[in-house]
Amino acid sequence: MNKLGLRDPQVFLPRLSQVVNAIVGDSWWFDRDQLRAKLPN
Repeated sequence: MNKLGLRDPQVFLPRLSQVVNAIVGDSWWFDRDQLRAKLPN
C-alpha cells in the first residue's frame, strides 16, 4: 500500500477517479460534477 501511494489521498483519489471513470464511462447514476463541487479541496 505504501509503494503504490494508497495511503495518501492526494495520490489515491485521482487514481480511483480514473478507474471509476474508465468503468462507468458516461453512464453515471448521479451528477458527478455536483458531487465533486461538494468535496473539500
